[in-house]
Amino acid sequence: MYTYKVYNLEVKLDTRATQLRILHFTNWSKRGKPMNPIHLTSFLQCLQTIPHSSKHPILVHDAGGYANCASVIVLVDICLREAERDGQVDIFHQLQLLHSQRSNIMDNVEDYLLVHLILVKYLATPQYVYPCNVFNSILTGIDDATVTQQMKMISDSLWQESVLRPEGSVLYYNKRDKNRDQDIIPHPSCCVFLRPLYEKESCYINAIFVDGYQQSKQFIVTQHPLTNTVDDFWRMVVDNNVKLVISLQPEYDVEFWNNGGDFLTPNGTSIEHLEIAELPDFHMHTLFVKPNGTPIKKIEINLIEVVGWKVEHAVPIDLRVLMSTRLQMNRTKCKEFNSIVVMCRNGASACGLYIAACNLLDSMESEQVVDVCTSVRNIRNYRSQFVTDQAQFHALYKLASLFLDDFRKYSNFEAVITTTKRTKI
Repeated sequence: MYTYKVYNLEVKLDTRATQLRILHFTNWSKRGKPMNPIHLTSFLQCLQTIPHSSKHPILVHDAGGYANCASVIVLVDICLREAERDGQVDIFHQLQLLHSQRSNIMDNVEDYLLVHLILVKYLATPQYVYPCNVFNSILTGIDDATVTQQMKMISDSLWQESVLRPEGSVLYYNKRDKNRDQDIIPHPSCCVFLRPLYEKESCYINAIFVDGYQQSKQFIVTQHPLTNTVDDFWRMVVDNNVKLVISLQPEYDVEFWNNGGDFLTPNGTSIEHLEIAELPDFHMHTLFVKPNGTPIKKIEINLIEVVGWKVEHAVPIDLRVLMSTRLQMNRTKCKEFNSIVVMCRNGASACGLYIAACNLLDSMESEQVVDVCTSVRNIRNYRSQFVTDQAQFHALYKLASLFLDDFRKYSNFEAVITTTKRTKI
């Protein structure tokens, strides 16, 4: 997976030949903005190395038609070069100059806000990014004081993400009796809706969509079912065509399936346990789900239960279980990019650590940097209770070190990150 790709081409026409460099940003979602705006930083760093020249203009185009993303890139690039040259930024003035050439180059407030957000992230937000090839030598210096500082930075900057957060659907109904923790409830902008049954409140479940490193809505995060939400849980699985469920702390106080037998929900949905594969770090179950009162045939579901992660523990005893579970998840997940259900007791404590770990390791493989802050910050936008424990923050750094140790057995990370200058404005 990549945040952006670079292509170096030679284009020939008759006797003429020219060298062409293509920068392809791959992380712009169909919702009209980057899935994670902070991922634009490395792309913009690369773009800044290309000098502006009237003889060799930079062509910026939007192949997908996603809400003026080309104009956002152009305006941000101009402003960054202004900051580098003059030590200040005048976004409105630069936009006026662009409008004098094309009046509709940026015609909505959301894109204008996005430009400000990207510039704040690039110029004014501290970056704690460590190249993979030197990370283990830096790890000893990441102490409690450093982690506290980084966690405070994340908390202080969460307002930036809320600027572009949609208000959510008017169909949102919070039913308190369906929440384990009344402080952990879905935000309307990312909550999962069920197909309503007999009353409008029947569409509610305590679950949210969370973006992965490169896949929109890769995860559905939810709590362990309550007595009155067992049917809701399986409706959610069926409604969203889920093929994989990951249970991180499988200590259930309510039965919602039967290990080794069949199970019937209160509303008549049948859950058939087909087989189990027991591995050291997790148990892999194959289930058949048959909804009641629908023409849907049996649906095959894979359920991964992580072994040994107790509810009272903020982190698993062996962090390698996060790596092995992620590896199995990537082997098992459906090719159609269906959402993956990730669940723990309260839908926050263990789920947040696991998803942050997945995004962290994905970014390490793609960008060859360790960026725990970005991995945590991106998911805190969906649920404020994700990774608020200092032990979990430390665990992510330790996990990165373990991942690098294992990776070096087979390959080597190359030094691809250069020192980035920050312009004070």
